[in-house]
This record gives sequence, structure tokens and C-alpha cells, in this order.
Amino acid sequence: MSNGDIRSLQRKNIKRQTKQQKKKLEKQLKLNRLLPGKCVACSTVFDETDKKIIDEWHIVVGSEEKTVNLYCPACWVKQK
Repeated sequence: MSNGDIRSLQRKNIKRQTKQQKKKLEKQLKLNRLLPGKCVACSTVFDETDKKIIDEWHIVVGSEEKTVNLYCPACWVKQK
């Protein structure tokens, strides 16, 4: 194989990987739009701007069903 052939294969591989990453990101962004604004169990409001809340709350994604459920810490403990 010549250097030109190797570079061509490398470009095709990079292009394929980039396309796959873009599709994955688009899928995650679509699921993020489905994120409810409150706990699905107790209706406690979810404040997206508070980093402490973001770290404590639990997000459950059902990619097959295209559903996103959000649980506050108290309800998460009850669920377990």
C-alpha cells in the first residue's frame, strides 16, 4: 500500500467515527429535551441551575422507550 492509500483509509475512518459521534450526541440531546422539570414520584421541582441538586438527583433513561425519569434523593432512597 502506498502512503496515499493509507491516508485515504485514515480519512475515511476519521469521517466514519465523527459521524457516529455526532449521531450519539444528537440522540443524547433529544433525550435531554425529554427531561421533566420535577421528580416523577413526588413532584419536587428540579432546579437545573443548582449544581448541588444536579449532583444529588438521579436520572433514569429508558432509551428503548424514549423516556426520561427524574428522581429526587428522598424518592430515590424509597425506590431502592
